[in-house]
Formats: sequence, C-alpha cells, structure tokens
Amino acid sequence: MVATVQNGAAAGEGYSVAEAAAQLGRKPRTIRRYIEMGQLAAKRVRTPRGLEYRVTDLTLRYPDDPGHPRPADADRGLPRHAEDGQVTDAGMPRPAESVPVAENQVLVPIDAWQRMMEQLGNLHQAGQQLADARERAAKAETEAAFLRERLAELRAEQERIAALQTSPAPASPAISAVGEPARPWWRFW
Repeated sequence: MVATVQNGAAAGEGYSVAEAAAQLGRKPRTIRRYIEMGQLAAKRVRTPRGLEYRVTDLTLRYPDDPGHPRPADADRGLPRHAEDGQVTDAGMPRPAESVPVAENQVLVPIDAWQRMMEQLGNLHQAGQQLADARERAAKAETEAAFLRERLAELRAEQERIAALQTSPAPASPAISAVGEPARPWWRFW
C-alpha cells in the first residue's frame, strides 16, 4: 500500500526500488508494478531528485489472498499478476500454455520448421539429381568401354587387310592362245 508523501527525513527508512529489486530477485520495473498494485508496502518520499518509492516491507502479497483486499484501481487496465508467475499487461494475450515435451523432442518455431522442410525438399531433389547423374555416368562408362573394344577390333581388321594388300600376290599362269599376248584376267572378252 502506498502511503502519503513524506519529507526527505524518511528517505533512510525502508529500501529503494533498486535495493528491493536486488533483494527479491526482480527487475525495478516489476517492483514499481508490485507497489502500484498494492502487492508491496511502500511509501513515496520527497528527495532532492524528486519523489521516489521506499519499500517498507519486502513481503509480497497477492490479490487472491483473503487477507489482502484487491486494489481499487485493479480494473483500470493496470498490469496484473498472472497465475503462472508472469506479469502480463492488460489487453495482451496470455502466454501459451506449456506443452509437455519428451526428452528426445524439441519445440521449433513454425517459420524455422518450414525453412527446414524446404531445405530438406531441396536436399531430396539434389539427391535424386545426383542419383540420375551417377546412372548416366555408369551408362556412359559402359558405352565407352564397348566403343574401345569395337575400335580395337576395327584396328586389328584394318591391319590385317593392310598386311594382305602389301604382300605380293602369287603369279597365276596366264591362259593365252598361241600367238596371242597374255592379257590380264579382267579383260576376259
């Protein structure tokens, strides 16, 4: 509960907002919010720098406690203390309920999941393209081996034909009539 403004003589009493925040393990803005909601007992004192809160009791009181009346300004849109220990501003959506997650599972934001699935699709497509390329390479290698064998066969046949053409042919007896000169075999008539 906030008391009336007092003179600086009372500034030494109680804790400053920063000291109370350090003692309670909260942020200074949270301590100010607790004071405004009546969850911390505090006074406003006048100092050379202006008005400041002095927390007189570090015991937090919650609105649900029967011994603690609800502040009159609780319905004016001031921040409220949520049941799960997080302060939510009026009009802001409540935090999502926690989802139990097994040890071997991880919660992932939807946009990160979609990016990952897109990359996985690209990876799958790249894998298919690699498999197709490997298949084409295997076909090309088989065809190259076949063509090498065929080329070796053709070269061997060409060498054999060339060897036959360069060797002298055996002389065949020419058929000739008496008194007629011998003529080549292609001039039969």
